[in-house]
Amino acid sequence: LKQTLGVISRIRSLKLDTELACDDVLERFRVLDKFSEHVEVPASDRETALALRERWQRVVDAALTKNARLEPIKARFMTVTKGDATAFALETEAALATFTESGPASGVSLEAGLELLEAAKRQLAELGARRDTISQAEMLFGLDVTRYPALGTLSDELERVSFLYDIVTDHYAFVEANSSTLWAALDSTALERGADEMHVRARKVPDDYKTGSTAALAEAVFKEVSSFKASIPLIVKLKNDAMQERHWKKLMKATGIS
Repeated sequence: LKQTLGVISRIRSLKLDTELACDDVLERFRVLDKFSEHVEVPASDRETALALRERWQRVVDAALTKNARLEPIKARFMTVTKGDATAFALETEAALATFTESGPASGVSLEAGLELLEAAKRQLAELGARRDTISQAEMLFGLDVTRYPALGTLSDELERVSFLYDIVTDHYAFVEANSSTLWAALDSTALERGADEMHVRARKVPDDYKTGSTAALAEAVFKEVSSFKASIPLIVKLKNDAMQERHWKKLMKATGIS
């Protein structure tokens, strides 16, 4: 049914442009007729051109007739579509509530938040696809397209949260890259520079992210990055060439790590 209505809608939308195109073709042949002594026009082309307007009108009439016959069925489907839109609106509100109460910015650990973030992105994509399907059906049936403010809010909130978790992701990648480097090959200068850059990035998060629904997350991100930066001076000292084997033994004894 939706496919048929889509074709009917397409024919309706093309009606005026196609009629103008047919008239344009007829006018071209009229001009050619004026110069028939110099320009030879195949009879088959002339017949096709003259029949264009009539053929198009038959297509339009068939579409309108089909549309009229489908009215009872359309009425039933309109009721179903309205119900789908109402149910979907409630679902988007529930999704927003869940995101707010137990989503990636709800106070969970950053590691857990990253997993929740990916799940929320998948859910938003699915909800967006379903919204488009319902909206297309509403347009086909001539209904007002339903707006879903909760879905818009969810999208905005997800974008804000993603901005902060991008910092987390890059920070973890930086830490992992340096952690997997052999101690002898570790570049303490590059380590300090990279930690400083991440710290500046976390510190310069726009003020509107430090309030409202993302305030706690912004603070957690800053603490995570700052904590790593605070450990850098110790790493630099341990990387000092003056560190001898006896120093390492004393350190291992003091920390109980061998």
